[in-house]
Amino acid sequence: MVMMNVLKTIEQLVSSVRDKKDLVAQIETMVAPLMEATIRQNVVGTSRKYLNMLIAEADQAKTTELFDETYEVLDSISFFQESISPSIWACFEATYLQFKAGTLDHLHGQ
Repeated sequence: MVMMNVLKTIEQLVSSVRDKKDLVAQIETMVAPLMEATIRQNVVGTSRKYLNMLIAEADQAKTTELFDETYEVLDSISFFQESISPSIWACFEATYLQFKAGTLDHLHGQ
């Protein structure tokens, strides 16, 4: 829950400085490596079978929301910069690897 609120705050921060690409780039520099690590470590994308064993149904919804918030931030950063930087590209590569491994079973409205 705390991580989702932090991600929402970061997304609002990015949105509020959208006209200042240098500030968006600075935010990206700080946030993108953390988001890539989050994706690679399956914090937001854990296999449904594993999730079913470890957490209740309500917690799965929270995990899906965390997944959504992670990509909201990545989307805002790439949209407001009008480009995909190498650090954002690494996040998308990490996502692809998770899809390929079959660990991202749940996408909410994607």
